[in-house]
Amino acid sequence: MPLKKNDIEKALNQKGFIKDQKYRDHIYYVYITTDGKKSSIFTYYSHSSKNEIDDYLTKCMARQCRLRITEFKELIKCPLKQIDYEKILIDNGHI
Repeated sequence: MPLKKNDIEKALNQKGFIKDQKYRDHIYYVYITTDGKKSSIFTYYSHSSKNEIDDYLTKCMARQCRLRITEFKELIKCPLKQIDYEKILIDNGHI
């Protein structure tokens, strides 16, 4: 099931990601930890993407965020909170 770009953008902003303005060809988001440190975790999509992100691109974004696709969808649909996301990243040695 495709995810809406607006829902993705809103959820990422609420979960500790900030938009990185230095790229013009894509919309990049970088994860900032709960203690304010910039991490190496990022995701992006193209400006030219339609209003919905298909399953293939959703899978790519999940991989970039170091999550399984089901976890990424939970992150976007809000059952997965920022603190829980960060715990997954720490437990798996990503931050």
